Amino acid sequence: MTKASGLGDNFYIGGYDLSGNVGSLSKISGGPAVLDVTAINKFANERLGGLRSGEIDFSTFFDTAAGAEHVALSALPTTDVILTYCHGAVFGHQAACLVAKQIDYAGTRGADGSLTFDVAAQSDGFGLEWGQQLTAGLFASPNSLTGQNAGFEGGIGTWAATTGTPAIVSSTDQAHSGSDSLKLTSAASGNMGAASSSAAAILTNGIPVVAGQGVYVQAWFRSAVSARSCNLQVNWYDNTGTTTGSTSTSGSITDSTSAWTMASASFTAPASAAFFRVNGQVLSTAASNEVHYLDDVMVVVMPGINDNGGGTAFGAQAYLQLTAFTGTDITVKIQHSSDGTTWADLMTFAQVTAAPSAQRISVSNATTVNEFVQAVAVSTAGYTAASWSVVFTRNLIAGEVF
Repeated sequence: MTKASGLGDNFYIGGYDLSGNVGSLSKISGGPAVLDVTAINKFANERLGGLRSGEIDFSTFFDTAAGAEHVALSALPTTDVILTYCHGAVFGHQAACLVAKQIDYAGTRGADGSLTFDVAAQSDGFGLEWGQQLTAGLFASPNSLTGQNAGFEGGIGTWAATTGTPAIVSSTDQAHSGSDSLKLTSAASGNMGAASSSAAAILTNGIPVVAGQGVYVQAWFRSAVSARSCNLQVNWYDNTGTTTGSTSTSGSITDSTSAWTMASASFTAPASAAFFRVNGQVLSTAASNEVHYLDDVMVVVMPGINDNGGGTAFGAQAYLQLTAFTGTDITVKIQHSSDGTTWADLMTFAQVTAAPSAQRISVSNATTVNEFVQAVAVSTAGYTAASWSVVFTRNLIAGEVF
């Protein structure tokens, strides 16, 4: 038997991360009510399961900082709150989730000067649900490109010319943020592009990925004179640095001479992929010396793939806690796959435009859930930072939950 302590655990409520404020959880309970229905032909108690319930009780240290426990709890909302207790901030580890009413915010001032508050959260509409973390605690949506590779401030980092071999330099002519962007000048008519790494240096400068893993890319384009169609492309390579022969292209937009235009795209790493580079392309330039700009490139490799060891046929629920957000919008989805490389959307959380935010979603308990599951995030108008947690509850028996 493998035993574990409760050290290093995380706790979120209503989109607030209270992991550093909660001193203890005195109760994490749930299950059906017990109904005594003993018939006259029995010789002892006979019980049936009734309505499901759940409760999470916890104690916090008083903290009035922004985003801390007093801000999160003192309002005593009359609407439902969503709680997530993560056993260790580890991908795949267990987590308990509850849609509940917050009962009380009772303070105790100890003789030693301590000030703590006790909260009880009692289930409302759903019972306590245990699931698996599809993020390692909070996923901070880290940009795999940093410094000059993302914003081109004072240089172009590891970027290299690709299609059409344009001249590429860091330029102060235009900038979406900061003072510089990547300036692409066409060598001739036709397509031109630049990538975050040369093919020769992919093992050093490429972005690591696991086959089947989701990738989100966004970047901003602008034209100096003539608007053109632009897109984002991902080139995949195996663990020896050899191209897999597979390229993914999406996110086509038309840039503008008067404003920056964002292109965004979501990709899935194909079988044998171990590295990739992102390639920004401008299509069908008219001649040489046509200038376009690229800036604020963001590449987010999704948290990981959970392998259940087999599919199930009884639906699922999922919980989202989004504790920080900078940008216009973000949408988190749950995808599933039977082979780990070909994915389909299983369920989608509502689009979020501000933090804190928390949601519970579900699919019918007659829905087949495939063996592999992952959480991915997309955006329609872009974001620069987000911190979120997803817990996935797979129903193992028919009629287990809604």
